[in-house]
Amino acid sequence: MIIQKCYKIKSTMPSTEGDPGSATDRKVAESKQAPVQIFYADYSFMDETGKWHDPFEYIFTNAVSSIGAALDARERSNSYRKFQVGATSLSISDERQEITSFAAPNSKVAKQATRRCAEIKIIDRAKDSGFNFTAGMFVVGTADHKKIEEVTGKPTPTLHPCVISCLPALDESSVVLSFGADKKLQAESMEAHTARELWEIYDTDELPAERVLYDFSPESFALAHTVYLDLTESVRSSHYKYPVEARKFHEIKTRTQRSEAVVEAIYTAQLER
Repeated sequence: MIIQKCYKIKSTMPSTEGDPGSATDRKVAESKQAPVQIFYADYSFMDETGKWHDPFEYIFTNAVSSIGAALDARERSNSYRKFQVGATSLSISDERQEITSFAAPNSKVAKQATRRCAEIKIIDRAKDSGFNFTAGMFVVGTADHKKIEEVTGKPTPTLHPCVISCLPALDESSVVLSFGADKKLQAESMEAHTARELWEIYDTDELPAERVLYDFSPESFALAHTVYLDLTESVRSSHYKYPVEARKFHEIKTRTQRSEAVVEAIYTAQLER
């Protein structure tokens, strides 16, 4: 049985806007915007027995709570121009065989201040805690194409992790679910990509074809999970052909294949509903 701890984020902390104020005020504001752990699971016993464990499955099973946590985190954003972003991660420790989730908002208290993206806050916190791989990243931002273009250079339907600091910190097999949300505490649209796909989008001047989704209900993610299991059945079957001591390596080796299957499953499930 997986040891699991869940924590609910309460968005009771008001944003601090404009002048960063005194050193004490800045410390209080920074504490309100620090990453918060919302989930933890230990699956090391599976590694010891050689049983298959796929961290990508948490993208489906934890999707709804992760979106909610990102929405709540966005309410803590400290953006002088109200460009609010919230993000939630699913981070893996390959060494300890653990998975955790952090949520954080973006921050930029003044025009001359250093920008801190929500995603990089989470990635840094996870790595400091020994979690080396980001299996999933949920990003909630504006759905305003014009505002998005001002930040990323492309008028995409949802806000993607930036190419300056966030994308370079992700593995190419990380899965990014980005959400447009201009109503308070309500996501309205979604895109799904692997980090590798996002790099390809920003390596060209062309605009990507829009693939926007509008159903991110528990039922939709449950169906996508089923589709994902069908798409990756051969990977799970081949896992047991390896000696127990080589199975962790096999799980890591097949991450790119499985992350692409996550994205495919999400879009396929929408077509089937």
